[in-house]
Amino acid sequence: MDQVAARAGVECQAGIAEGLFGAVLAARRGLAVAPGDTRAFLASLGVEELDREPEADRSELVGLLRRLGLRSLGAFGALAPADVASRFGVDAVLAHRLARGLDPRPPVRRWPPAELAVELELDPPVDRVDAAAFAARTLTQRLHGVLAGHGLSCTRLGVEARTVAGEELRRVWRCAEPLTPSGTADRVRWQLDSWLVRGGRGAVDRLRLVPEETVTAGALQLGLWGDVGEVGEWAGRALVRVQALLGPEAVVTAVLGGGRDPAERVRLVPWGDDRGVSTDLPQVVEPAAPGPVGVPPRRRAAVRESPPPWPGRLPPPSPAVVPPEPLPANLCDATGQPVQLTAPDLLTAPPCTLAVDDGPLEEVRGWAGPWPVAQRWWVPGAVAGSRLQVLRADGAAFLLFGCAGRWEVVGAYD
Repeated sequence: MDQVAARAGVECQAGIAEGLFGAVLAARRGLAVAPGDTRAFLASLGVEELDREPEADRSELVGLLRRLGLRSLGAFGALAPADVASRFGVDAVLAHRLARGLDPRPPVRRWPPAELAVELELDPPVDRVDAAAFAARTLTQRLHGVLAGHGLSCTRLGVEARTVAGEELRRVWRCAEPLTPSGTADRVRWQLDSWLVRGGRGAVDRLRLVPEETVTAGALQLGLWGDVGEVGEWAGRALVRVQALLGPEAVVTAVLGGGRDPAERVRLVPWGDDRGVSTDLPQVVEPAAPGPVGVPPRRRAAVRESPPPWPGRLPPPSPAVVPPEPLPANLCDATGQPVQLTAPDLLTAPPCTLAVDDGPLEEVRGWAGPWPVAQRWWVPGAVAGSRLQVLRADGAAFLLFGCAGRWEVVGAYD
């Protein structure tokens, strides 16, 4: 205590007892309570000690205990816990535990998480893929046996290996569906092939499989005859094989999301990752059919669509093909003059011919629009223009975007 006062410039007190509450009261008296004597030490103290904690106001409880003749912690602690709970309330139950020298909260009773990882020591170390794959298949069977015993399936698998040089290798495979034993063995074999053959990591002396993410076994939705579709499984294995060789970003799938333009609504997700399909897509769509000049586009009778969350979004149906870069388009009227925008929603003349990417001019059978597109006006350099749907006589339908006196093809319909 002298050292604390000299070095920190503050006064302190020290005490020893079982439990934080007993130790605090012992420190205020400068006592070292022997093991097992904490409850006897507390029994002689008054109930007003319960109201000395700054974060808890127990003045009403202390007053009530005094009126009942319970003036010491020992007298209060002698009451049955059930009687205290039924008469005084929740905070009094906690104070009753303190008076008996117990911790404020009882121990949390819970089952510790099960150890699901499996490990295999390779003696002698293996440097060939076939030998490592044989060991991996045995380890895979052990892993799925452990998972089945807990009613679980694995959707995120960690493959770990240690080389004879002490290098720790690790790769996590994430799958859209729970892994089967064969699927797990394939991924482990492909990963070992990537490390041993293409990576030149040297011999491996330990292999470990860790189920990083699990779901209940019922989460695997089987097919009508008890399988998940052989064709889809074959394709999935081939794609995962490519990922093992080239990396997870080498195989991606397109996922539809929110946005105003067709290109914005598509994002590329690595195969096996959570696709996270946007929930703001309309549940009911009713396609617009281009009509003659001056007639608004016809809409089929359908359930009314809820207001879209993206104002100015292109209405369905979406283009079947979106070029990586917009294609130049030549839109002309009956006299051969280019069709321009005199206003965001007004054309200089009805379109009669359309040529795409320096192709031949084709007759326009119908068109719809234009619809103004104004987005990100707060961003410097943001482009504002209009969309126009055009149907040619050859059956091709296009989505055009007009801006700064020119037209571009940003989508094609089937």
